[in-house]
Amino acid sequence: MNSDKLQENIPQEETDRQFYYMEKAAEHVRKLGEELGRKPTCCVTTFGCQMNVAPVTA
Repeated sequence: MNSDKLQENIPQEETDRQFYYMEKAAEHVRKLGEELGRKPTCCVTTFGCQMNVAPVTA
């Protein structure tokens, strides 16, 4: 695929870029759901919050 073709309609303003990619992701998930014949799911595993009371110095 041509890289110029991939970037031709991407907005330059940051907020518009974020909405653009959110729409692209939603379109991808919709197409995947059609291919699978069901709504796609995912599993996210976290290991707790890494917020420290005191700053960590290196």
